[in-house]
Amino acid sequence: KQWYQRRVRGTDLRYLFGEIMYGGHITDDWDRRLCKTYLEEYMKPEMLEGDLLLAPGFNIPGSMDYIGYHGYLDEEVPPESPYLYGLHPNAEIGFLTMTSEHLFSTVLEM
Repeated sequence: KQWYQRRVRGTDLRYLFGEIMYGGHITDDWDRRLCKTYLEEYMKPEMLEGDLLLAPGFNIPGSMDYIGYHGYLDEEVPPESPYLYGLHPNAEIGFLTMTSEHLFSTVLEM
């Protein structure tokens, strides 16, 4: 096979993202370890095949062009919810309460 016909290995992608693209911005060793751990958890061979779930109900799309990815994001990405982030549903209630209190206190100060 020619070089452009070979599949990209997950280890190569993790190195590209973790060490080259983001690695230069990470100055703390513990943050670098955290970034590496996240990449090992999420960047797996199943990701490139479209068989991996990033969050409940959120499959990684298969190979497609730029417009295809935009369509996928517009149509398939589930709405944000605490459940997607592994939080209890009441977490959203607390966030919305704090946000509305901050909004109304700002309006009253005007």
